[in-house]
Amino acid sequence: MEIMVEKEQFWLGRYDAPQRFPEQGPCFAAWIRGEYSLLAPKLPGQPGRSQGPWGCLGVSGTLDLSLVGVMERLSRCLSEAGVPLLAQSTYDTDYLFVPQELLGKAVEALRAAGFSVRGAAGNDSAGAASKT
Repeated sequence: MEIMVEKEQFWLGRYDAPQRFPEQGPCFAAWIRGEYSLLAPKLPGQPGRSQGPWGCLGVSGTLDLSLVGVMERLSRCLSEAGVPLLAQSTYDTDYLFVPQELLGKAVEALRAAGFSVRGAAGNDSAGAASKT
């Protein structure tokens, strides 16, 4: 399985009311039980709380939705290395967000577990940790 280090750094924001999606760039949003959270390179408005930056690791390609254990295998690897994560999935694939300062450690742990990890162009943290 190949993992790509995405070039963007992300911020997690918690809002009391829905916000407009950022007009450009990737983002993940959730609205549940009165909480609205947005994970994006640039947060709109003024979140009540925010945390970041987070580095992003994405599984390359499209995953069949019937696959079992993909996220478990990735998260176990990072857990054993002491790297906290935020997990997000889309229809096509899975993403792991790790504190930016631990991105190199996460890449090393994934490689040691047998994953192929490729850094995105222009990402100094990923490039330093990547040997591809």
